[in-house]
Amino acid sequence: MVAALSNNVANSSIDLVLTVAPIAWNGNLSAVWDINTTANWQNGGLSGQLYQEGDTVVFDDTAAGNYAVTVNSQVHPQSVTVSNNLNSYSFSGPGGIAWTSGLLKTGTNALTLNEANYFAGAATVGTGALVLGNVNAVTGPGGLNIADGAVVQPKLAGTYASVATTLNGSSTLNGSFGGSLDFHVGGTETWPGPLQLASDTATIGCYGGTCNVTLSGPLTGSGSLTFRREGG
Repeated sequence: MVAALSNNVANSSIDLVLTVAPIAWNGNLSAVWDINTTANWQNGGLSGQLYQEGDTVVFDDTAAGNYAVTVNSQVHPQSVTVSNNLNSYSFSGPGGIAWTSGLLKTGTNALTLNEANYFAGAATVGTGALVLGNVNAVTGPGGLNIADGAVVQPKLAGTYASVATTLNGSSTLNGSFGGSLDFHVGGTETWPGPLQLASDTATIGCYGGTCNVTLSGPLTGSGSLTFRREGG
């Protein structure tokens, strides 16, 4: 937390302004993301920091290790940013992330969500891949925004949580189309949330053996939708 004094002319007062500085995952002591217990975090290169509820948290390539993060109890950060080019991250465990103002995924590597989460703000995938290892990995009113150059990969058969999803762009990234939903499992997968086509060519991909994908939500937007089959 950073404190500063501000001259409030309108109210003829000197105000104390508190700003919560982001903390970054270090993972030098364990793989567990807990609350005010394990000093697994760093701030401005200073290690030994604790996570407190309401912190703004960042997961990037500066971590010492433990990129497979365990969330044993529900955490309530202000926001979560995962910016990873060198290492893939995963979140797993009986807990989850809740009531955060949003999730931002950047960097060319992947983030896998194996736990249930609730995002009050948007879950935005700017670059790289967001892998859904839980049908409730992304829930909440903020919606899911998949940018040009990014991909979301549902990995389980079943019905996913209903979340408004926006598909942007039609570029390719590592052989996959950017701004797309790529289903990666044999069996039946249902995506019940509304789909907005905000690009020229949004794509739905299907990988593996028998792959049955049902889009049961409303389809809106002025873009076009392309279905493709790869592998299997």
